[in-house]
Formats: sequence, structure tokens, C-alpha cells
Amino acid sequence: MAGENAKLREKLFNDYTRRLEAVSGTKDTFVCPICLRPFGRDALVGEHPKLTLAHVLPEALGGSFCTLTCAPCNNDMGSELEAYIVERFKTEDAMQGVGKLPGRLEGEFGNVGIEFKAAPPGEPWTVLIIEKQTNPMVLAKLNAALDADEGPAQVAGRITPRYRNQPCRISAALYQSTYLLMFAYFGYDFVNDPRYAKLREQILKPDEDILPREFDIPPEAWANAMLPEAHGVMIVKEPSSFIMPVFQLRPTGGRGRVVGVSLPGLDNTAWPPPGSKGKVKGVIARFRRAKDDGTRPRFREVWEQAKRML
Repeated sequence: MAGENAKLREKLFNDYTRRLEAVSGTKDTFVCPICLRPFGRDALVGEHPKLTLAHVLPEALGGSFCTLTCAPCNNDMGSELEAYIVERFKTEDAMQGVGKLPGRLEGEFGNVGIEFKAAPPGEPWTVLIIEKQTNPMVLAKLNAALDADEGPAQVAGRITPRYRNQPCRISAALYQSTYLLMFAYFGYDFVNDPRYAKLREQILKPDEDILPREFDIPPEAWANAMLPEAHGVMIVKEPSSFIMPVFQLRPTGGRGRVVGVSLPGLDNTAWPPPGSKGKVKGVIARFRRAKDDGTRPRFREVWEQAKRML
């Protein structure tokens, strides 16, 4: 696996350096799309390379598509943001009876560690006591309370999920996946466009409200039929011109989700783009591998071609 990762890092490095040279003339240099620090080819070698593979979509949410970033942006920031959205989705699933969620059960007996799965109204929840997270004296008191009643054992208590509810960071995680997806598709044409500087700023300042927290939820059936992989970029023409990266998130053992993030098109700068809610008409731009000469379609070329097709 280490050898395969090294080959993929080098392949991506070669791809992105060609793309950077096409827009700036700079040769054999990779610029991290998030912190904008430049790196030479020597950043690929060593026991701890300075450039690492970054999952565009969190691996815990079914992501396998990778791009390249510097190690600090990937490890210190990327993984931290991903954890919040993974927790959010697991919490939503558990409250719908899919999968389990850690938490605490509180009652007259005290406070115990649990894993639980919710159920529809009127039906019992599944609750598993985690002994390693519970004081033995409290556990003994709970068992005594359960044994005291005739018939089915039951106690009154309150369940509190263990969940870090950080809406700003959850939004920043979705914007991070959006930004990395657009970088993978369009390289430095996208990174260097000032329209999208706010995306990078939101990722670097995840606790600030820089961009809207509203996201689009396209139908899953549409995504299954239209997306070539677990992701795509939709060039929208009606009711207005804008861009909507779309990705499918599939938590292990959880429910699948489809998320769309509306970005300004190359004809406007508004956040959020006008007309981005409701039905839209557009074309899915598929991810294109480099041509034999190493070149790729430019961002503006894809935008204009898609608009001509509509």
C-alpha cells in the first residue's frame, strides 16, 4: 500500500505541476491548494513526505477519490473537520434507527456509558451499557433497580448523545470537500480564481461564518443515475448560471446522502448564486483524465462548452 500511495502521489504531482505551468509558467512545482505554499519534487520523498494524499470526500463517508495537499493541511485541519461531519451523519442515522451512537444514560441510579439506537414512537430503543465507561458502584445500583421490578426490567432515565454539535465546522467540512473536488477537476484555474477565495478562507477559519450554511439535497435516485462516480460538477444555466459540485456520501453501515454546494459561476460573484434553490437545468461535467500530452481541458473551456450544450 505504501508503494502504491507513493506512485499515486508522484502521478498527481506530475499532473498538477503541468497544470500550474500552463497557468503561470512555473515548472516542477506543486502549490498546496489550501495554504498556497509551494513545494518541489523533494517533498514527495522521505519517511514523512511533506505532500500527502487527501481524500476529497472523507474516507469514513465512502470517499476513495484522492487529490494532493501538504501534510499539515491534510492532517491538522482536514482530518479534524472531517470528524465533525462524520459524527453529524452518524448521529442522524442513529436517531433514525440506523447504526448505534455513543452517549450517557442518566437516572436516579447515576450516570452510565451506553451505545444506543433510536426507534419509532411507541417502540423500545436499543440500549447497550458500556461497562468500561461506567463507575462499578453506579452499575451495581442500576442492576439492582432493574432486578427490583417484577416483569420486564425497566428504569426511567434520560439519554444524552455524545455528539459535538459544531454547525460552523460541519459546514466548513462540506466546503472543504467542495473545494478539493473543484481542485481535482480544474486545478489552478479554479484555485487562482478570486471568486472562490472565500471557500479557502472558510476552510482555514472553520469557526467563522464566512459562507452560507445552506446546502442543496438533490434526489438520491437522480444522483445514482447521473453521477459517473460518487461525485460530479454540474454547470447550471437555468434559472441562472452557476456551478454545483455534487457528491454522494455513504457512511459505513449508515444511510446514503447526496449533497450539492452552489458556487458562483464564471459570470457572477454572488454567494449564494441567485436561483440556486429548487429545480435547475444544467450539464454534468465529468472528471477527465489527462490527455496523452498531459494537458487537461481548462476551467473556462468546460464552462463555455457546457453552456453551449444547453
